[in-house]
Amino acid sequence: MIICYRSCVLASILLFGGIARAQEDTPMPESMSMPPTTSSTPMQMTTIVNPLAIPDTRDGGGTSWLPDSTPMYAIMRQSGPWQFMYHGAAHLLSDQMNGPRGDRTLSLPNWEMMTARRNVGMRNQWKLAAMLSLDPLTVGGSGYPLLLQTGESWHNQPLKDHQHPHNFFSELSATYTHLVTPESAVYLYAAPVGQPALGPVAYMHRTFALDDPLSPIGHHWQDSTHISYGVVTAGYQTRLWQAEVSTFNGREPGENRFAFEKPTFDSFSGRLSANPSSNLALQASFGYRKSPEALHPEENDHRISASVIYN
Repeated sequence: MIICYRSCVLASILLFGGIARAQEDTPMPESMSMPPTTSSTPMQMTTIVNPLAIPDTRDGGGTSWLPDSTPMYAIMRQSGPWQFMYHGAAHLLSDQMNGPRGDRTLSLPNWEMMTARRNVGMRNQWKLAAMLSLDPLTVGGSGYPLLLQTGESWHNQPLKDHQHPHNFFSELSATYTHLVTPESAVYLYAAPVGQPALGPVAYMHRTFALDDPLSPIGHHWQDSTHISYGVVTAGYQTRLWQAEVSTFNGREPGENRFAFEKPTFDSFSGRLSANPSSNLALQASFGYRKSPEALHPEENDHRISASVIYN
């Protein structure tokens, strides 16, 4: 039995949605005047758009793609040449898993995501992204009960029938995009902690995560690289598809969820993504991970992934 108390969270989601919808319903001019500065000179603010005019709603974690029609509930602000966006979720969760393998707990799974974008001329863009979570405090080291879930460890024992908490630093990244032709661009993504080009969009970036506080059973196996300490990804993209390769740290995060681990680059992956329509996001990827499990450091693995996301 799972009982979720989320009245305050739903209020915050509605607030974010009202702000986002208000911005969508009002056409955004190419420039707008800001309040006068102390010198009485108005500041001009230009609309920040991807060099290929790819919508922001396509952005998943790292460099992954969601369907363009995915709703984005966010608070957006602009300061000079920078555009800032914030969104997040928190769920007060009374979790009771019955049976001999079950457990019960009261916890608060949560995550917060922030981005900052800046265009440099007509052909270049910088994007800074951060994802944080207070799970180490509000969920605890053993995570929350989730029957059949496995992955990572606590007190040097493998976690079973529990979803592990996420790290305080889940992503800190910078992406530079350069328009090569009117129809194509190249980009470089670098992150001391981030997501390589492997697998689908991690579950907390998918729309259903706003309403479902529990991770899917496949989270650890599909999304386990979404917190990697050391990632560099290079890619080529058009408006419809992108090809990218990554080198990254194959080892999963340790039990100290506040620690900032040393970035290493011992694994690699490649991914091909395509959005053939506004409601579809497809990906196929392959990766080699060196020593992903701390309790079995002698084991490496190869991962093949293919997915379809429909909104």
